Amino acid sequence: MANQGLVPVDIAGALLRIVLIALFFSMEIAYVVEEVKKRKDLWSFAHLGETSDEPQIYRFLSKFSAEQFVGLVSGVLNTICAERGREGD
Repeated sequence: MANQGLVPVDIAGALLRIVLIALFFSMEIAYVVEEVKKRKDLWSFAHLGETSDEPQIYRFLSKFSAEQFVGLVSGVLNTICAERGREGD
């Protein structure tokens, strides 16, 4: 994520995980934020260091064009998939 200009990476990673959860389950970001705050198991599953608020997430998203966001998500998913591919070797 640092290659994409996202600093600090840990905060950007947490915000991106919330966005990806919302996209994956077709939910509003506000709903995901509230659920993460209420449910410690979800917070732990997503490896969130601190829960973020909705305005902070939208400020994060506003920094990207659609193409940049797709590239960022694609890069993150490729990294995850490459790591999992190596586990089976």
